[in-house]
Amino acid sequence: MDFRALIKKSFGVDIPIKNGFGSSYETAVVMELVLPYNEYIHTQYVYIKYLAILRDIKWKMISQELAFKEGKTFDVIKIETKEKVGKKIITFMETHYFDITACWEYEAAIKVEA
Repeated sequence: MDFRALIKKSFGVDIPIKNGFGSSYETAVVMELVLPYNEYIHTQYVYIKYLAILRDIKWKMISQELAFKEGKTFDVIKIETKEKVGKKIITFMETHYFDITACWEYEAAIKVEA
C-alpha cells in the first residue's frame, strides 16, 4: 500500500501525492498539480503531519529549501522529531524530499503570463 492510500484508509483524507516516501531525491514524494489552487506547500505539511501521527512522534520544521536535480525541482524539508521511548525522549533530524516540478512549472508559467 502506498502512503497516499494509507492516509486515505487511516484518516479518510485523500492528499494529492504519488510515489515514494520522501527519504531521498530518488524516492521523493511527487506533489500533484491540483487546480484551481496550487497548494502544494500546504500538502507537504499535511503529509508530514499524518506521517508523524502514524509514527506517534512530535515534530517541528527546521528548514525548507528549494533544490534542483536532474531537471526536476524539489522542496527539501528538514524536521526535528521527538519520540518517547519509555521514560526517554529521543530527538532525531530527518530530511523529507518533495518533487514539486509540476507545481513549480505551473507557478512559473503563471508569472510569465502576468
